[in-house]
Amino acid sequence: MQEQQKERLLDLYQVGTLNLAEVEERLKTLRLRITKLNNECALLNQEENKSNSVCSLLNSSRDFKKKMNLNLPNLKFEEKKATCSSFGQRGRC
Repeated sequence: MQEQQKERLLDLYQVGTLNLAEVEERLKTLRLRITKLNNECALLNQEENKSNSVCSLLNSSRDFKKKMNLNLPNLKFEEKKATCSSFGQRGRC
């Protein structure tokens, strides 16, 4: 879309509808808008990565819970303690 706007500005300049100063000012505004949109995209990508990390951690904890519910009755106290301690260390950010 911004490329189309650039081309329109050039066309308006070539037919004499806009002078060079007007074209430069509009291009400056357009470039600022592009920069802002690129920054917003980068922030959204960062948020998506954080969200994916949280989802992964939640899935890991659900898997752990399922395994523990199946195996917990068969483990001795020391095995339970070691398993929980191990999971706690992996779950830290």
